[in-house]
Amino acid sequence: MPQDALIKKDAPDADQGNPIAQMASPNRLTDPSKTPAPLDTLLTTPGYPHLPQDLAEEIRAGGGDPEATLISGETRRKRLVSTSKLVIDVRLAATFGSEKGFHAAFQPGAITVISGVAASQVSAAVQTLSGRRFSQRREITTQLHDTVPRDALLLVDCTVEEDASSYDRQRAQQRIDLALSRDAALLILVGERHDLPESLHDIALTHLPLAPLSAELLIALLRHSHSATGRIDEAAVRAALPDDDRLAGIDERALQLALRAPTPREVAHRLTRMNTATTRPSTGPTLDQFTGDSPGLIAARRLVADLQSWQRGDVTWSELSRSMLLYGPPGTGKTYLARAMGNSAGIATVTASFAEWQSAGHLGHMLREMRQSFAAARRQAPAILIIDEIDAVGSRVDADDHGRSYRTQVVNGFLGEMDAIARDEGVLVVACCNHPELVDPAVLRPGRFDLKISVSLPDAATIFGILNTHLHTAFPEDTLRILARQAVGQSAAEIDAAIRAARAEARHDGTALTPAMLRRHLGVTDDGHTQNIDRRIAIHECGHAIVCAALGRGTVTRVLVSATGGEIYRRGGAHQGLRADHEAELSHILAGRAAERLVLGQASSGAGGNAQSDLALATNLALAIDTSLGLGSEGLIWSDTPPTFLLRDPGTRNRIRLRLENAEKRAIGILQRHEQLLRAMADQLRERREFNEDEIGNWLRRVMVDGPPDDDAEGLNEIGATSRNQADHELMRASHEPSEPPA
Repeated sequence: MPQDALIKKDAPDADQGNPIAQMASPNRLTDPSKTPAPLDTLLTTPGYPHLPQDLAEEIRAGGGDPEATLISGETRRKRLVSTSKLVIDVRLAATFGSEKGFHAAFQPGAITVISGVAASQVSAAVQTLSGRRFSQRREITTQLHDTVPRDALLLVDCTVEEDASSYDRQRAQQRIDLALSRDAALLILVGERHDLPESLHDIALTHLPLAPLSAELLIALLRHSHSATGRIDEAAVRAALPDDDRLAGIDERALQLALRAPTPREVAHRLTRMNTATTRPSTGPTLDQFTGDSPGLIAARRLVADLQSWQRGDVTWSELSRSMLLYGPPGTGKTYLARAMGNSAGIATVTASFAEWQSAGHLGHMLREMRQSFAAARRQAPAILIIDEIDAVGSRVDADDHGRSYRTQVVNGFLGEMDAIARDEGVLVVACCNHPELVDPAVLRPGRFDLKISVSLPDAATIFGILNTHLHTAFPEDTLRILARQAVGQSAAEIDAAIRAARAEARHDGTALTPAMLRRHLGVTDDGHTQNIDRRIAIHECGHAIVCAALGRGTVTRVLVSATGGEIYRRGGAHQGLRADHEAELSHILAGRAAERLVLGQASSGAGGNAQSDLALATNLALAIDTSLGLGSEGLIWSDTPPTFLLRDPGTRNRIRLRLENAEKRAIGILQRHEQLLRAMADQLRERREFNEDEIGNWLRRVMVDGPPDDDAEGLNEIGATSRNQADHELMRASHEPSEPPA
């Protein structure tokens, strides 16, 4: 039943009014034979005459409410129910909707659950439900003893504080178990529906979310709390109130602060001011500010569009993808994109991170903070819950025994919250991380995270969009496009920081912002030394691309040159895991170094460095052929000994070095057969700074496929292993036309 049907309005000449009673049963006043509905007896007061017109106008001019004022000047009743109690009274009356709705809870075997009841509201709720205004001679008890009459209603409080311990939560579920063993009908109060035992989710029970605050309910409340006559100036109050969606989101403390205002209209004004302060238009990003067609951006737009379709009622919640994981290098704009989703959808955004949760203290405090974030998202639904640094959740399958118990409890707690929020409607979960491989596999399965999208460094088209958003009034489009091309390889965070730094420099110097300032803060220079470095990087990356195509090591989707180095992205192709496959992978990994040697005469240190460098990856793979893949000299032996220990053995070290040298030699041979293509391709890449998938495809069509080496006698064993470089890279693609390879 709609709430506006629950409240009977006073006629202009009515002498008496009982708004809360009328709310519960609008026909009650016209048919005295009917049994009083819930809250009918809350107010039974004689009607009071309206004030003379001149006195009413005088009171209204002074900011008062003449409808609520007695001729004696009193504006409040002498004996008042507390406003916190009245809030629960009117919300419960609207929850049941009618006398029939309430008494359905007394049917034999009935189980009724009211969710959304905070632990701080339980005392008032129990008092209301078990009082005579609701029960009307029907027995309601909260005592879980063996002698509960079969025709009684057993009221079970199973609410828990958000920071409740696991023990407290177990005790609440034990109360439900004990109540289920009684013959009486049950009325269960819970904070969230997922607080119920799993076994109760699939049975036929009546679930009633506690009715949210609305204009109708607030007016009914104010006629009792802020009036001596049982009337208020409803038109003035309605005009001053925020809409029902905003009222529903006002928390209990803010509502109580507003209800301390002296007049009904001032209560409404306070609620509107509070709401305006917390819901000002966001100055953050929106999806409209993004350009390009990256997988992450496409997915974000689809999720927001689907959410809006659900809000309109065009689709059901079960038809939607309700969660997404964004992963990739630091600074690529994962969290920025997630925030843009909330701003574009025009809904609440709740942000959280594992770092914040863990900073709360020990395990119990950490889990409490986690639960509070999920609970906040449910309360504000429709909402987007953004969880940053989700790779800090850890994994229960980690080989490191240190902290295993802690990790297991954290993962289990997180899985419980994800499963619980999936059962409710209205909350999209967007998580961000740098290292998805560190996350427990159970966390990432479909149903918990429906979409998993890689977010790479922005391409020229995306960077242009960022620059255009911030600098469209400072520079012409052609200048911004040149700057965007030069900034390829920078993260969205680095570009944003450079813009702020350049503007700060201009303010400090008292001059206009110039492209030179921005280039300087982006680390972009045009001197001859930088051009030589860029050429070497371009040759290195194009060497990878050509050998990848020749050996069938997947599809190259992006190649770029930046101020800090180069990158190549690919989608890994399927293979059988033969020794020949892994040796081909070694040649691809070392192809950048091979290209430098072929074209420039010597290799740089660009292939070496940290644990993610080409040499590190190649060395680990070459060792794995022997020690963990069962394809080398050690035969059917698996070992997890760290490479640094394995390489202390001279025999192993020499064998691995020879394997790497042969792989590099093979790469050089492939590149020699494509040297003209390599040089032309590298020159174009140095100039353009990046190739997208279409552009790189145009170049690599000329590459001849290279067959396996003649000495592949050992490549007979199939395995299921895959190397680190075979991860599926989902990439952003530039929007400009593909370049053509030389004739």
